[in-house]
Amino acid sequence: DEGTPCAFVLADALYGSDHRFRRMLEDRGQPYVLAVRSNHVLRFLEDWQFVQTDPATLVSNLDTGDWQALSAGEGAKGPRLYDWAWVSLNWTAGDGFARWLLARRSRRDPDAIAYYFAHARADTTLAELAAAAGLRWTIEECFLRAKDDLGLDHCEARS
Repeated sequence: DEGTPCAFVLADALYGSDHRFRRMLEDRGQPYVLAVRSNHVLRFLEDWQFVQTDPATLVSNLDTGDWQALSAGEGAKGPRLYDWAWVSLNWTAGDGFARWLLARRSRRDPDAIAYYFAHARADTTLAELAAAAGLRWTIEECFLRAKDDLGLDHCEARS
């Protein structure tokens, strides 16, 4: 509301599942990468037929060649490499914007897949979205460090 710019809004699945939150960001032209649960219900029209599915089902239909090894940022032991894929969500988006379902798959455990809704400029690359999604790890690490180093988990202000 104050007009502070940011490249992407990042959030966990609680916010990613909230369609009103996503629409508010889209109405502002604000790119986002929001986590979503594997069983989140997706409903849309395809070839004039109503389709109801979920992220896990959509991603299960991808071919091996649809996945790319990309970094989600630097970790304690170097780049955090995952396999990434995206599926275009052909829902109406603002001028110059597009929506995707992103999937991040562990390279050690291919069954471990995380899902994200993404909204960004139509020319945004998968690598850019993967890097944005990876920033949530950095934010979570900062919170953990603040709790450990500064004792923020022992704050009595809430009582």
